[in-house]
Amino acid sequence: MDVADLVDGLLGTGPAAGVWSWPGDQLLSALDTLHDAEQRCAAAKLTVLREIDGRGLGRLLGGTSTAAWFHHRYQVSAATASRLVRLAAALDSDLTATAAALADAVINVEQAWAIAEAVMQLPPGLRDEGEHRLLIQARQASHNAKPDPAPVAEASGSSSETDSGCGSGSGSGSAGAAASGATGSEDTGAGTDTGGGAGSGAGSDTGGGAGSGTSSGIGPGSGARGGAANAALGAARLPADPKALTAAGARLLDDLDPAEAERREHEREQRLAERAHKMRDFRLVDVPGTALVRVSGQLDREAAAILRAGLDALCSPRAAKPSAGTQPPRTAGQLRADAIVEIFRIALACRDLPDNGGDRPQLVVTVALQTLQQQHGTADLEDGGTLTAAAARRWACDAKVVPVVLGGAAQPLDVGRGQRLFTGPLRRALVLRDGGCAFPGCDRPPRWCDGHHVRSWLDGGPTSLHNAVLLCHAHHRLVHEGAWEVRINPQDNLPEFIPPVYVDWAQRPRRNAYHGQE
Repeated sequence: MDVADLVDGLLGTGPAAGVWSWPGDQLLSALDTLHDAEQRCAAAKLTVLREIDGRGLGRLLGGTSTAAWFHHRYQVSAATASRLVRLAAALDSDLTATAAALADAVINVEQAWAIAEAVMQLPPGLRDEGEHRLLIQARQASHNAKPDPAPVAEASGSSSETDSGCGSGSGSGSAGAAASGATGSEDTGAGTDTGGGAGSGAGSDTGGGAGSGTSSGIGPGSGARGGAANAALGAARLPADPKALTAAGARLLDDLDPAEAERREHEREQRLAERAHKMRDFRLVDVPGTALVRVSGQLDREAAAILRAGLDALCSPRAAKPSAGTQPPRTAGQLRADAIVEIFRIALACRDLPDNGGDRPQLVVTVALQTLQQQHGTADLEDGGTLTAAAARRWACDAKVVPVVLGGAAQPLDVGRGQRLFTGPLRRALVLRDGGCAFPGCDRPPRWCDGHHVRSWLDGGPTSLHNAVLLCHAHHRLVHEGAWEVRINPQDNLPEFIPPVYVDWAQRPRRNAYHGQE
């Protein structure tokens, strides 16, 4: 039947009967015909699409590209349109053998795309050999995947009559109709024929009449077909579906040019490592309405290996087991959370960390003496967070925590003894007083700031709290340029800034409102 007639019949516009009445072999034959026609149409479609692309018709018709025009005209996905345009170009230029196989319906469109995607990544001199290998695999698998449909026809009950075993004469089974031992002859010894009759296709005679029965397709003839089918299945163990062809294509360069494959793999790993390093990220975000801080981010593998090494050292399974009178066992996630905090606790205790604004990194907790004694209220962290009074009291037992006693006006009364320029206790006093960059309108935290001499040290200015102000790098530079003047108010000992006349002709003193100085 012609393809057009077959389609018309299946869709109800032709003379063909409904598919419900078709025998199995006819159904398979129809499906094979339609599938092959589909691949041939696809090959023709790609040929036309390539010509349209070469002429630039898609752009002339308003598309930004042939793929964009195709996507809009036929409402397929943009990815499908782009893939078809690229496949058409590849089949027209480098993959003529693949184009011929698709036109002959030996392979399908998905297989053609898998072959094209793999082969076009090879060096030009290796593409012919790579295409040849993949086409051999695809052809062999396609051939082995379609066994002889006769056994299907026999097993599907496709004959018009089925003898239940009570009459004499007519046998059933389309494959066995031409065999003399199954056509109602006077062969009375075929009560139960297991395939030994001469030329018989009857594998099992279920009746008591002479020569009657229904064939299950296991006679001598069908046995040969079964052996061929098994052999075909054995040969088809190497699949050629698109996924298998893609996997085989990925191995082509290793087989054809191992040195080039190794070089490309090295370059790929380098690109991945560089990209991962550029995408590194780490964030700490307060969770509103809770006492939690969300930690998120990503690391490259090298940095992650260092982090894992440190975590593993502190995440022993034994650490999860509670001892007598302690809290319940910790989960794996809790172990890692405690371990990362412990790593930084150890790091802060060492003296090899770089200076942070002139001072060795450490934790600063500000708490009123009454709060510390009564364990009511909260303590303030340098980053703006808060701690419970109980936590502050616990931290106060740590020798690494510097106690700071505040007077009624929140001025430092005793911050220890400093030994270096704006470091140690003196810098901590600056941080407690200014809270960050003291310049009006600036919200930079203390860790981003430097200590600045109100009266220059070169001019004899002392290094003391009453001659110091905390400034971020940008405003430190601005003050040194001389347009703005900074001074310490003698009444409350807080810094204030005198703007230039082009900012405020009256030059009224200004203070930073972000850190509670107004």
